[in-house]
Amino acid sequence: MEQLTRSAKVTFEIISGKEVIERGCETARKLWNYTRWCVIGYNEKLRLERGDSWERYKRNRAYNRTGEKYPGRFTLIKELKNYWAGRELSDKAYQAVISEFDIAMRSWFSYLKSNPKAGPPRYAQDSRQLTFVIALNGNAKPVGEWTYRLTVLGECIKDRHAIVRIRLAPGIKMAQVKLIRVQPDLTGTIVYYVNQKQATGTNLAGIDLGIINIATVAFNDGSSILYSGKGLLDSDRYYQKRAAKCKPKNWEKGKAESRQSKRNAAYRVKAGNVRKLAIHNLTTDIIRQCVSRGVGTIVIGDLTGILEDKDYGGSTNQKLHNWPFAEIRRQIEYKALEQGIEVIAVSERNTSKCCHICGCVGKRNPRGLLTCTGCGVEINSDVNGAFGILNKVSLSGLRPWLE
Repeated sequence: MEQLTRSAKVTFEIISGKEVIERGCETARKLWNYTRWCVIGYNEKLRLERGDSWERYKRNRAYNRTGEKYPGRFTLIKELKNYWAGRELSDKAYQAVISEFDIAMRSWFSYLKSNPKAGPPRYAQDSRQLTFVIALNGNAKPVGEWTYRLTVLGECIKDRHAIVRIRLAPGIKMAQVKLIRVQPDLTGTIVYYVNQKQATGTNLAGIDLGIINIATVAFNDGSSILYSGKGLLDSDRYYQKRAAKCKPKNWEKGKAESRQSKRNAAYRVKAGNVRKLAIHNLTTDIIRQCVSRGVGTIVIGDLTGILEDKDYGGSTNQKLHNWPFAEIRRQIEYKALEQGIEVIAVSERNTSKCCHICGCVGKRNPRGLLTCTGCGVEINSDVNGAFGILNKVSLSGLRPWLE
C-alpha cells in the first residue's frame, strides 16, 4: 500500500522543557541574524575593495546588496558550525535555520529579476518569526500516544530536551508522523504519512470549472451536480469594498506609494480565509460524491491560456484573473489521489457551446441555457460543458441513459 505525504496545522502542549524551546528559538534567531550579517557584510567588503560607488552598486543588478558571492547552503552549514549559536542548537535545528535562510536568499535573487528594488531577507527582531524543523527519529522520539521528546539544543547543553503532546484537529487520520515544526507560541505544523486507498469503482466523472457555477460535476450515469459560486463572489465583493474604504493616516490622493492600513490588510486576510474554507469544503464534497458513486477516474477541464488573445471586458477579466481555478484543481487532484482516483486534465475548448449529444453548435441565451440546433435539446451550458469534458475521454460511457 502506497503512502502519501500530507501536512496539517496543530497545537502543542508542553509537558516539560518550555524554557528549552524558548532558548532554542532565541538561539535560532541570533543564528539567523548572524548569518545575514556575514553574507551582506562580506559582499559590502567586496564592493569597497572594488571601489564601486554606491550609485553604481545599486544600478547594476550583478552587484546587489548581498552581491554575486552568495556562498550557498552547504558552505554556510560548514562555516557557521563553530559559531556559538550553531553549537548550542541540535544538528537538525541548526541545519533547518540555515536551510530557511538559503530559501529566503534564493527567492530574493529570483524576485530581483522582475523587481530590482526588492530587498534582502529581513533582520529577525522576534524569535516568533522562525520555527524549528524537527525530524522524527532524528531529534524527536515518540514516548507515548501523540507525545514526543524533542532534542532542541546541542550536546554541549545538559538540559536540551523538551516533551510535547500534539493536539490534532478532528478528522485527521495518519499512518505515521514524518516531520514536526514547533513555534514559540505553541503552534506549528506536522508532516505525516497517510495510506492511499484503492478506488472502489471504474465510473467516470467530468468537472467543468466556472464562476457563476464554480464547479459542475457530470457522471457517466447521466446525473450531474452544480455548485454555485455566487456566495464566494458576494464575499469577495463585500471585503473588497470594505478594504477600499480604509485609508491610512499618511494617505494622500494620487500618491502611489501610500502605506496599506492595518484594517485594509485585515479585510484582505479575512477574504482569503473565507475563500480558502469555501474551496476546501467544495473540493471535499466533490471527492465524497465521486467515492459514493464508484468513480475511478475524474476528467477535469484544463483552463491554461484561457485569457490569451481574448478580452472579455474589464469586470470579467478581473474575475477571471482573481478566480482560484488553479487552487480548486490542485485540491481536487491531491484529495483524489488519497482515495486512489485518477485525475486527467483535458482542454475545455468548445465543450460549452457544442452539444454533448450530437456535437452541433448550440445557441446560448443570457440565462445560461443552451439550445442545440441539431437535436433540439435544451440544457444548462455548464452541465453540457461537464458532459462534453467527459466525452473527450470516453463517449461510450455516456450512451446507456440515452438509449
